[in-house]
Amino acid sequence: MQRFSVKNARDDLARLVKGVRGEPVVNLLDEAGFGQLLDGIRLTSMDVGARGGFMSDLLPIARCVDMIGFEPDPDELERLNKSPQETPCASMTYLHYALGRTKATMPLYIYSHTGNSSLYEADVELADAFGRAKNYELRQQVDVQVESLDVVIETEGISPPDHLKMDVQGWELEILKGAESALDSVLAARLEVEFMALYRDQPLFADIDAVMQARGFAFMGFPEMHAWRRTTARKWPRRTRGPYPYSRGQLAHGDALYLRWPEDMPEGSPDEIETKVRLGLLACAYEYIDHAVAAMTTPAVAAYGRDTWGIDFADSLSRLSKRLAWTPTLVHRIGRGQG
Repeated sequence: MQRFSVKNARDDLARLVKGVRGEPVVNLLDEAGFGQLLDGIRLTSMDVGARGGFMSDLLPIARCVDMIGFEPDPDELERLNKSPQETPCASMTYLHYALGRTKATMPLYIYSHTGNSSLYEADVELADAFGRAKNYELRQQVDVQVESLDVVIETEGISPPDHLKMDVQGWELEILKGAESALDSVLAARLEVEFMALYRDQPLFADIDAVMQARGFAFMGFPEMHAWRRTTARKWPRRTRGPYPYSRGQLAHGDALYLRWPEDMPEGSPDEIETKVRLGLLACAYEYIDHAVAAMTTPAVAAYGRDTWGIDFADSLSRLSKRLAWTPTLVHRIGRGQG
């Protein structure tokens, strides 16, 4: 059995969507009994800073996800729309917006490593201290129209997000400040955060964490972290040549994952109960099965699962957890002749 990593696995995603030599794709959520739920429920995910296309975090539940990507770089947006990725999502749309706190015209700094482009100006001296100045050479500066997420949702007539992913190079807090209403609906958020000021005047992880926890989110951990060395651009634990082949690096940036506290969510109406089920599915996608248990096995939600979907949530989550104990990814493919 060949397994595929879910995190940052766009190549794996392409193989899974297209099929690899006709080999079947296995989703442990289906095997655990959630298939009918995935076919019938819908979630909205918003990818703010959609450069590169679909991020595969939600691959295990993708068929019930309507994905909306926001990309301010006009060249990247054109590329995304001209070469749409094959996707397992229920739907995928890319919109040309730069999001922020309020309506404004601002410069977008496009750097040599385009993934570092930001509405903040890079601190090139700091980057140079860690051997990365060449990644922050300014290639272009274009003015973009910034609008708040709350206004965009209303203007475009789109559903508010259940899931929010942001990768906007330090600009995340400005977007959160323009998403006061949108955050009410968010159940899970993966936000890029920095631990050193890679961009001038940018907020750091502690600032974003304070906002998210004040809005009722539980910090779950860092699904991705990057530490920088000073004497080489190679990342730990890779060795390099020269007088200092090995050293740990200084934590520079990463992604922080937040989920709603299930205990704080009401379940007095059918809509509120379904919202807890959506939280449970998102928790499963990130493999936080205990969190899903807390969301999906209260008496009211458990009854909803049995009566509406014919699923015993506690039993299905137990089966999923037991499979994950031996199969380290939720989605994988089985090679020919293997089981």
